[in-house]
Amino acid sequence: GITGSIPFNFLDGVEDKGAPIKVDLTSNVLTGTLPASLTQFEQLSLYAAGNRITGIADGLCSKSEWLNGDVGSFQCDGILCPDGTYNAIGRASSGASSCQTCSSGTNGYLGSFACLSNDEVQEGSEREILELLYNAMDGPNWIDNTNWLDPDE
Repeated sequence: GITGSIPFNFLDGVEDKGAPIKVDLTSNVLTGTLPASLTQFEQLSLYAAGNRITGIADGLCSKSEWLNGDVGSFQCDGILCPDGTYNAIGRASSGASSCQTCSSGTNGYLGSFACLSNDEVQEGSEREILELLYNAMDGPNWIDNTNWLDPDE
């Protein structure tokens, strides 16, 4: 999958900022905040659920034509369900239910497809500790760092 954050210059090569644009980045390992530079697009359908997104830049939640009007109807929830909520597509949509509150918790990111069980919540905090250790010990430069940040391991 695709890793890292979405760069500020993402989609800079698109000349017609008013044209309908569809970008599906669902279920990767993208991190950080959806960049404010995306506000230049009028009819963007950016599918980003199932990643490690922690924020949505100011201005994106008021793009009423985005995602076939779902952002106009649901504001930020139309882009990604907030942390602590979920639904089957990871965002509120006129064709799906609104974002539902989790009783046990989620993975700490926006755009969750499901809630975590209490056991998964505990495992998640253990994983966070290991990720902190990996980064503190310069894991990206280890001779063998296979699967250390793989979400499926």
